[in-house]
Amino acid sequence: MSTNYDREHGGVSEIRHQKRLLRREVKKVLAQLTDQEMEEQSMRVASRVVDELRMIDSIESMTLFISCPKLKEVDTSLILRRALESSSAEKKVYLPRVLDSDSNMHFLRTRQGDTYDIVPPFGIQEPTLYAPDGSKREDIVESDTPLDVIFMPGLAFSPRGERLGRGGGYYDSFIEKYMIHAKEKGWDTKPTLVGLAFDEQIVQDLIPTDSHDQLVDLIITPSCVYKCSHS
Repeated sequence: MSTNYDREHGGVSEIRHQKRLLRREVKKVLAQLTDQEMEEQSMRVASRVVDELRMIDSIESMTLFISCPKLKEVDTSLILRRALESSSAEKKVYLPRVLDSDSNMHFLRTRQGDTYDIVPPFGIQEPTLYAPDGSKREDIVESDTPLDVIFMPGLAFSPRGERLGRGGGYYDSFIEKYMIHAKEKGWDTKPTLVGLAFDEQIVQDLIPTDSHDQLVDLIITPSCVYKCSHS
């Protein structure tokens, strides 16, 4: 028997089901990548970001993530090192720290020479709450400087900008909250959302999305830079 709930939420349930199936498929493909293949692809991605596109030089405020080898993510260490080397009072780099399991994540400013907390079970590195001098780290939502770029991981991306995360909704939730903060500040520009991915993470078919899923503007892979049209 079909109920009102089934009719209203059936589409959402189907999207979630399709996402689970796609996550399973992509994880199988990523599991076949060797450490050497990931290292070589990561080097090419970093070269595109740093040298070809020269994104780090032109960015004043950005978020990045510290890649996790166990999750088969593009290694961001070279990009982070370049960003921190060029960091100054004017250039700001923020890294994510998960608050809880309810998709709450904030981004804290980091500087060259900082150490990080190691978070189980995957050994993800996150910025400490306090800087080495004991001061509380600046949170992006407390900053008076708008973000230029948000670099994002993902399990899969489509050339149209659809992104498949791991199911936690952390980035989607953060971006939604950040845009509310930006509106309160009177900032009329949205940060460029950039996905970093291996070639194997590009899906030509449509990735199922719902109203909360954020579309990326740019996807950088070893072999291509996708400028997403969202159409």
